[in-house]
Order: sequence, then C-alpha cells, then structure tokens
Amino acid sequence: MATADVMMAVHIPGLHRPLTKDDLKESTTMYNGLLHIQPEMHVDADHVKELVEIITRHGQLGKFGFHLLHRHDPIASDTIRLESDLRVVPGKWNKATSTESLDLSNIHPLVIKFVPDQNRFVPFEFGEGPSPVSSSDVDDKFGLDHVTFNFCVVDWFNQEQFSNCYCHTFSV
Repeated sequence: MATADVMMAVHIPGLHRPLTKDDLKESTTMYNGLLHIQPEMHVDADHVKELVEIITRHGQLGKFGFHLLHRHDPIASDTIRLESDLRVVPGKWNKATSTESLDLSNIHPLVIKFVPDQNRFVPFEFGEGPSPVSSSDVDDKFGLDHVTFNFCVVDWFNQEQFSNCYCHTFSV
C-alpha cells in the first residue's frame, strides 16, 4: 500500500467532516459487533508504551488515549452510546441514546476503532458538545503514525485472537 493511500485514509467522521445519520447507524453496528467485555482482554505493555510515544511526539498527550474495545449490552438500532454529564454530581455516564433526538452538530466522536481491512477509523461512542480535539490536531503525519502503529497492533492481536481489542479515545 502506498504511503499516500494510508495518509488519506485517516479521516475521522465527526472530526474531519460532519457526522451523518449513516455514521451513527454504522456506529451501532460496530458497537454491537464488539466482543462482550472479558477478563482475558489485555493490551501488551510494549504496545501501550509505543502508542504513548506516538501521542506524545505529536503533542497530543491528554487529548488521545486508548482502551480495550468491548461492549456491555447490545444496543437497539437507531441508538448510539452517548456520554453526558451527570448534572447532579460531578462525573459522566455513557448510555444508549436514540439517534432521532440528537443534534449531530452537538456531539463528537469519543471512542473510535481502526478497521484495518478498510484502512479507516469508525467512531462508535460519542460525547455531548464540541470535540476537545480539532481536525488540525490530527494532521497527516499523526494519522500516518497511528495507522502504521494500528496495523502492527492489529497484526499482533490477530495472532493473539483479540483483533477487536484496541481503539483510540478523545479525552475530555
């Protein structure tokens, strides 16, 4: 694969272009297709260190993070996982939310998955309000480093039979 092809594939819905209803439908399918959270899921410490180095090198520490891809309970069609403020006490919670009631200009991708066979990112959990990360934070070099790193991680996870165990998050 040519480097230019990889660099062009880093666009993230909701960050590099506005979210659409189709993006939300895809996020529901993506979320429901994840493995149910399991105690055996883990990320190798060397992979964590490598990702932190990439994030730090691009000045994005505190804006990007990672966790194991997993789902809890399946969600119904026309719903997404949406994080919102608790409002009565400090903190946030993530709940299944109908897509019909959402203002797409007032939500942002919170958790995204790299889909290696399609060479793209798909958001599958969202947060209320504007994104703490702008599209200028994810330049081509940052995206290329992430894509290259993700291909290595996905290869490792495939060998370990945990191909759905890695994602990026936007910190808030």
